Amino acid sequence: MVLPIEEYTYVSTRLRYLRAASQSLPAFKPDGRGALYIADQPALATQAFTDLLTKFNAVNLSDGAMRTAHAAGHDAAVAVYACMKSCYRKDPGCAKGIRTLPKGDKTPEKTFARMKALATLWDSLPNLPVINTPLEVGEITAGVLGSMASDLDGKLNTAKVTSSQYSSAVAVFQGKLAAWDNFVSAAAIQGRVLYKPGTAERAHIDRIPTAPATQPPAQTEFTKAENPAAGIVQLEFNAAHATSFKVFHKGPGEAAFAEVADILLPGQYTATGLAAGAHEYKVAGVNSRGTGPESSVASVNVAQAAAA
Repeated sequence: MVLPIEEYTYVSTRLRYLRAASQSLPAFKPDGRGALYIADQPALATQAFTDLLTKFNAVNLSDGAMRTAHAAGHDAAVAVYACMKSCYRKDPGCAKGIRTLPKGDKTPEKTFARMKALATLWDSLPNLPVINTPLEVGEITAGVLGSMASDLDGKLNTAKVTSSQYSSAVAVFQGKLAAWDNFVSAAAIQGRVLYKPGTAERAHIDRIPTAPATQPPAQTEFTKAENPAAGIVQLEFNAAHATSFKVFHKGPGEAAFAEVADILLPGQYTATGLAAGAHEYKVAGVNSRGTGPESSVASVNVAQAAAA
């Protein structure tokens, strides 16, 4: 099963840029939709993707459970067949029935059929000669093998159901993505009509991505990292092909970096209320193809804590 991450990331990013443009341009109402409606769309896209991811995880879990039952069932069938064939080799009638049992089970469906055939024949076999007891293969009896077959059958059916549900959910999700994508494209066209090239208003429209990325972002580079005032850090950065950026921070005395922001173009980030000391930052560019290499670490010394 394939998760449409690239398609989601692209459309979600477009919605975020449209939201930013709408918040900066009160008069901009594409298709008559105001800022409140547009502001809701990125979260709705995220929720739709989260719902799809839940079904995707269900597919993987059920498939894993089915494969585990399949492997156990196949191993049991092989062991039982070998013992059964050896133990009843001197009984012509039993030996003939055993030789006709299905083998070569490479799929879960064929393994289930083999197990059922083995368990059914096993129930009709006489007790073993000399010791006059039913055949047992380690801890496996005819009843145990039958239960294993039923377990595999149940897990196989569950895997098929979850797979079908996920396929249907993907189709619905892609329909939603297409509708969002169409809305953003229409909004961008209307924005380019309203605002002239070179204006600050038009810059908000022109930042909206117009096509999915063809390659991952390059490594992010800092162009500014400074402490302009007490408790404040200002960063500027860029990376070829990036449509957004993840900002990571490690404060004085902290052992590891933590993500603190997800920034759109232009790549600018301001932190306030920082404690005095050395603050380290890393940034990675993001687009629909994935996350690019992290930048080198930029260290900014905040000489004075912000006033309380």
